[in-house]
Amino acid sequence: MEKKEFFSQVDRLDAPALRKLLWILYWRGAAKVRERIEEELEGALEPDRPKKQKTKEPIIGELVLDDVRHFIGLARSGAYIGGSREVSRKERSQWRSTYKKLLDEACQAISEGDCQGTAKLIL
Repeated sequence: MEKKEFFSQVDRLDAPALRKLLWILYWRGAAKVRERIEEELEGALEPDRPKKQKTKEPIIGELVLDDVRHFIGLARSGAYIGGSREVSRKERSQWRSTYKKLLDEACQAISEGDCQGTAKLIL
């Protein structure tokens, strides 16, 4: 459904039907959907209040290094290819996401100056 079509469908709904639709999205939606709805509701109720800035937790280089070593050990043992019980079926199919997450964390730790553990990755 495109935007125009969506708005034409929504225009036909009255206020109680819109509230019911929003409640269904909120109640059955994923956590990110619920958070987004809550943010929009807070913004609509208090428009002058500044939006919350999500603060990222600092990356600890040693922990990233441990995670990378664990990932590499599993990869070398063939756990991501074969049917090892160390890695779940879902995790096996998402190994690229795990790799990307670890790479991003290592790069972030290096850029923040926490090179104690992550510098070992480069060497």
